[in-house]
Amino acid sequence: MFDVVKNATPEVKTDAKDRSFRTALQGLVALLVVNVVPVVNAAVEGGLDKVNWEMVGYSAGTAAVVTVLSWLMRFYSNPVE
Repeated sequence: MFDVVKNATPEVKTDAKDRSFRTALQGLVALLVVNVVPVVNAAVEGGLDKVNWEMVGYSAGTAAVVTVLSWLMRFYSNPVE
């Protein structure tokens, strides 16, 4: 498995970086979509102290983990010939 890292071509490294960047952007959009409405709603109804910041943190953490997994999956997978 680790021989793949040593033998990874620059194209694979670049592709892995590009894919993980796109996944990070998708995660950011999902984070905003899922969390903007509840945060705005809480702010309008009674202030930001009613926001479930744990949910916001878990969503951000999930986006970060999926980004890393996307990079790892592409980096360690065999390129399609």
